[in-house]
Amino acid sequence: MPRNRGNLTGISRRERPVVVVVQQAAQPEPGTVGGGDEGGEDPGSASLPHYQAYAYAGVATITDVAGPLYPGGGVVPTLVLEQAGKYAIFASVQIEANAATAAGEVVFFGLSRANNTPAGIANTDVAITLPMAFGATSTIGTFTIPTAIYETANDDDEIVLNGVISATLSSGTIDASAISLVAIRIQ
Repeated sequence: MPRNRGNLTGISRRERPVVVVVQQAAQPEPGTVGGGDEGGEDPGSASLPHYQAYAYAGVATITDVAGPLYPGGGVVPTLVLEQAGKYAIFASVQIEANAATAAGEVVFFGLSRANNTPAGIANTDVAITLPMAFGATSTIGTFTIPTAIYETANDDDEIVLNGVISATLSSGTIDASAISLVAIRIQ
């Protein structure tokens, strides 16, 4: 599964550009909180990394085969947790109907670890019942995945968003058009 560890990589697709960003956010100076507040020292906060993975302006068609969402360009937005520890992981996905005929199908999303014994992350599954649509092209909505408290002893866990639809549509597609993954080390 390809992954991107750079600060910003542009990936173009014939019809729609895709940008995937995976980065470790800037950290405050040692001994400060939030980049320089006087007197609010928390010795542990300066060393807690914050990782982000975004994919937007691309399309990942959600199929009836469960797996990571690839929003174009073949690159999966992946959080690579480069330190052992406990993390709060936040995720969201925007879904769209693309000339879709839907009659109450359900789309399921959830976070998973893609390496080091791949497995789903507990309590992150969400089910979204699609509205009735007949040939409609529209944004269905942006949905938040339940926040995960995730603990690892590894320094390279890869976290991805999986998606699957309950049945193949008779026409059109249901697509993930934006994905956001953020992990903040809390311990």
